[in-house]
Amino acid sequence: MTEQPPLELEAFMSLSPSARGEAVRDDARGAMAALTALGDACERLAAGSPKDAVRAARAVEETARALGLGSAAARAGRALVAAHAYLGELEQAIACADAAAEIAQASGDAVESARARVASMHALAKLGRTAEAIARGAAARDTLAAAGRMDLAARAELNLANVHKIRGESAEALAALERALAGVAPEDRAARGTILNTLGEALLQLDRLSEAMRAFDDADAALEGLPLARTIVLGNKADLLARQGRLGESIAAFARAAEAAKGVAPGHHARLLIEEAEALATLGAAREALAAASEALEVASARGLRAETARARLVRARTLAAAARFTDADGEAMQALAISSEIGDVRGRRAATLMRAELALRAAEPARAHELAREASEDASPLDRARARAIAAEAHLLEGDARAARLAIDEAFACTKDLGVRTVEIDLTTTAAACARALGEHDESQRLLAAAVETAEELRATIGAERHRSTFTASRLRVYEELALAELERGDRASLARAFATVERARSRQLLETILRAVERTDSAAGTPDDQLALLRAQLSELHARLARDGSDGGAEGVRRGIAPALLDAMRRTERAIDELVTARQAMHAPAGGVSPLLARVEEAAAVAARLAHGDALIAYFRAGDELMAFTIFEGEIACSRALVFGGEVDELVEKLLFQLRAPTDGAARDGSPVGSRAIAWFSRALHDRVLAPILGERPDIDARATRLVVVPFGALHALPFALLSDGKRHLIERFEIQTAPSASIACPAAATRSAPDGALVVGVADAAAPLIGEEVDEIAAISGARLLKGDAATRGALRDAAPSAAMIHLACHGRFVPSLPAASGLRLADGWLPIRDILDLGLAADLVVLSGCETGRHAVDAGDELSGIARAFHAAGARRLVTTLWSVRDRSALRLATRFHRALHAGSRPSRALRESTLALIAESAHPSCWAPFVLSGSI
Repeated sequence: MTEQPPLELEAFMSLSPSARGEAVRDDARGAMAALTALGDACERLAAGSPKDAVRAARAVEETARALGLGSAAARAGRALVAAHAYLGELEQAIACADAAAEIAQASGDAVESARARVASMHALAKLGRTAEAIARGAAARDTLAAAGRMDLAARAELNLANVHKIRGESAEALAALERALAGVAPEDRAARGTILNTLGEALLQLDRLSEAMRAFDDADAALEGLPLARTIVLGNKADLLARQGRLGESIAAFARAAEAAKGVAPGHHARLLIEEAEALATLGAAREALAAASEALEVASARGLRAETARARLVRARTLAAAARFTDADGEAMQALAISSEIGDVRGRRAATLMRAELALRAAEPARAHELAREASEDASPLDRARARAIAAEAHLLEGDARAARLAIDEAFACTKDLGVRTVEIDLTTTAAACARALGEHDESQRLLAAAVETAEELRATIGAERHRSTFTASRLRVYEELALAELERGDRASLARAFATVERARSRQLLETILRAVERTDSAAGTPDDQLALLRAQLSELHARLARDGSDGGAEGVRRGIAPALLDAMRRTERAIDELVTARQAMHAPAGGVSPLLARVEEAAAVAARLAHGDALIAYFRAGDELMAFTIFEGEIACSRALVFGGEVDELVEKLLFQLRAPTDGAARDGSPVGSRAIAWFSRALHDRVLAPILGERPDIDARATRLVVVPFGALHALPFALLSDGKRHLIERFEIQTAPSASIACPAAATRSAPDGALVVGVADAAAPLIGEEVDEIAAISGARLLKGDAATRGALRDAAPSAAMIHLACHGRFVPSLPAASGLRLADGWLPIRDILDLGLAADLVVLSGCETGRHAVDAGDELSGIARAFHAAGARRLVTTLWSVRDRSALRLATRFHRALHAGSRPSRALRESTLALIAESAHPSCWAPFVLSGSI
């Protein structure tokens, strides 16, 4: 008779419960050996599919009990412990371990009983019962060593090391790991890999970063074939990379690890979310970090993961502090401190204390900050000591003691020597620069700030995801501002030029890189179709279709009513899901060496000056802290007008002016009645006197000889109709041509190398609210000889097909800007709304695009002066220049201006001159400012 092969777990599980016992008895190895092997298989399964492992281990345990084999039942129970732990079900894991230990003891199997006790240690530690875990582990280790099972004693040592690590007892953890490695056979790769991963974690706590990375690499190699175990190592590597400041690599590693763990090991996924949230907070992505920490907190709290709960609360504290919610942040830090103290987590307690010290600084309480920093320094790792000394330095600066601050920051640098943690280097260098400045060492302060900016630029170039690059720059604006101010203080021409370049680095970088095609904009970073992304895009299209159907956008009145809140919330959720997916894909597929070779360089002042046309004067605004300033370049000379205004006065004036301009709604008001005219005139003069008159006063050569102003706004000034500004005699448009740009580098780029099309396209969709659009597009098509898409022919698909081959595009249709969700903004075509995401995919090469719909030039302005809105989308899609509107315009005004503009273009005028001529014609007809002032030209000169 042929001997049957050994019973495998899959075959065992395919049998009915009654048949399983018989199959085990028939196994040639004997029932005990067969069941033990099945228990081993269950534990291996737990590392990759813990839910399946629970089902299988229970089946094995029940069969062993039915056969009266207590040791085999205990072995299966031990597999259950591992499976429940992977699932984050810690109380169940402990209960299974206790049951397994009892049945093994009753069967006279002291070794199996000890192994069950060891298995319970992880769950006990996670629940904060660390003293109990150590007591169990030590007793079990001694039992196993006495039985001559040094390999199993090594596993107990590993668990003891993990608990000591949680308690911040690094020396004890390292000693236990050394004993564990000595007790494991070289061929037991899984056990060695697990021990090496734990060794890496212990070294990471001590900030021995290079040694930790070597340990993780060795662990990863040893654990080949165990995907979930390798995922844990990958998460640890991501954490290490974040601490080193290698943020792009870290985010990419977290994305891969979280994808592998989600749905398989919820407990470990919660830990990954926390570590990713910490990395995102370091990156400056406070909103994303808060969302990840909150999700992790929910999982950790529900599963009783107390150490993870404390870490999640600490990340929440950090992100809330970044949002200036200091009271809420302190509450989270206090809860983290209480939990860490309760479970004996020394490192967690130290981190919470450091957070509270930082909050004391924000509250201008230097004495309290000193006290907390000293407390956190006790037995701290090098990085934690460095952070504590940096806090002390800032506290000394608050007290006016610059020399003590210098000593403290020097000590902080000494702590981080050779660690290479660049995010910390930026912070320490910025504080050191403040110390030097307070001591009157201005050259040294400038040198340090320049070094900090260069480090920030190097770090930025390692970040693969566009949104994360933008966020990182925005989070480090302070050092750019401080460097620009330091360079301006020197006052010489070379320093002015350096300050100008520094400011350019701090504004609209992502848009610059997109416009210049330095980084190709694709939704799928891998360049291949993504089913999940396609599904989300389809959901978003349906939401836009609902928006068109439900009447919330019904013409001009619908635009004013706005979008239904429930629909807006659904759009916001979908947009966020798309953003998160695209960001994760870009991070995961970023080039290994970073994206530095792909990023566009900002233009230097000399290059900008050389590219300005004769008669062009560049005015580039910038806000450093509360101070609004403006750089000017004219006829090769650069200057800077300082202290134009402080605080939010200009923002308030712009808002009040726009309220007046948007207020008229009836035809008479828009066609010349004095409604609001006095208020408009007053605000126009007030803004002129604050943001322009001081500049022209310092640069009379501009007032005397310039013919065109190339304006780079900043912040609220992006919404200002500069054409309307008045010196009390003339509007600015009556004195100059005006063109705006998001940055000087965008206004004056290097010569384009792309091939330019030569066709023209006119698109128009008229309705009852804008009946003259049909007349407008007929006239413009006749003037320009353009292809015309009108009425039902003006569909989204037709525009997508025709737009890439057009050098000039005129779009006359309704526009909608949604301030609370700019991504929901768009243009209404014959078959529905064309949202911003679809605009970005148009692939334009147009020299000029005219958007005569309402609000097409409005923007939301984020940190780093990054814009979001319809105009930004067209620029990013490839449009070199845009004519847009800052508020809703009446049909008749749009018709008159648009037709005159195109006639002037056809006669040979450049766009800025054509817009000026057509605007002056409206002014001459006594049109209300709200009719002629909304039209703006933006982009490259």
